Amino acid sequence: MLLSTSKLNQLRLKNKHSLFDFQVFNALLEKLVQHVKTSSIIGQTQVPILLLTLQHFFRVNTDAGLNTITFSTSDSMRITARFQAAPYGARFDRQVEGKTLTLQSPSSGEWWIELVSTETRASSTGFSSTACSNGTAGTNCQANVHAFNDSLTYLKPTFNVSDITYYSVVGPLDSLIFSARTIVAAEGKQPRLWAGWNRAPQFVGGAVVAGTFDISGCNVETCTVLTQLNLRGGMGAEAVNGTWYVAVQAQESGEHLVWTQYICPNNCTSGHGTCQVSGEKYGVCDCQPTFSADLLCSDANFLVEYIILIVIAALVAISAIIGLVAWAYMKSKHRGYEPV
Repeated sequence: MLLSTSKLNQLRLKNKHSLFDFQVFNALLEKLVQHVKTSSIIGQTQVPILLLTLQHFFRVNTDAGLNTITFSTSDSMRITARFQAAPYGARFDRQVEGKTLTLQSPSSGEWWIELVSTETRASSTGFSSTACSNGTAGTNCQANVHAFNDSLTYLKPTFNVSDITYYSVVGPLDSLIFSARTIVAAEGKQPRLWAGWNRAPQFVGGAVVAGTFDISGCNVETCTVLTQLNLRGGMGAEAVNGTWYVAVQAQESGEHLVWTQYICPNNCTSGHGTCQVSGEKYGVCDCQPTFSADLLCSDANFLVEYIILIVIAALVAISAIIGLVAWAYMKSKHRGYEPV
């Protein structure tokens, strides 16, 4: 643990002759911390340490896309982790009493690790990490990831209740939006969403693990008939480039629609309908009469066309019948006249 200026001042008052030694020791510790700070966790490394004090800090930069990172010690002690700041009191992200602390889907960047021992001792600590291969995510990398891109903006999957399915959206895109809904509108039973930037949300027993995602739920105007996340608004401009991993958990069995980029699915298929961007129908396409109301306005509405053709045919038939009746009537009247 680095000695603060106030601590050095206290030492100066207690022992003037040892001040220089403490300054050197403090400088050496600073170099050690800076060395650890600039090293990324790749693969597995072992770092021998000498616990001269009961408290020891490490700062480690983690790479993007890691599934887990593990910090282990050769002796049992309290291990605490906090993202982008030193652990202090109740301010931490994860804490264990033992020899191993594992972070699932950690945020990429600087993590602070605090070791607290009950006695001074020579010990060693190790860092290890795991990363899922392309196309997999989740606990133990057992879930497949369905990737969206500029040319693939929607899918129609069939879910069972509580199913968890992963999707990825790679920036930059025109709009970083992710949406999901049931095909048949079911208020209160729309899918639940969790999204992580360069990391996939983790679940245990169907429940999301705290600290493994960045945004969740609905962060747009209203989510009456859908669930939608504005990913760009969730993390700011720095999250435009990179990969968002979105976990979708179904609340109802049946066919669903998931889509990206647009407020309404497939942007209502290039003008085949009007996208509602406010009110309770937010995210719904009002399709033109000649296109079916299939949420996408993508298919021609043959039912309407058939009705129109049937009406026209009926009018033609009625006209023909009326004409035939009139002709028969006139012919019958002519039969009663005497030729001159």
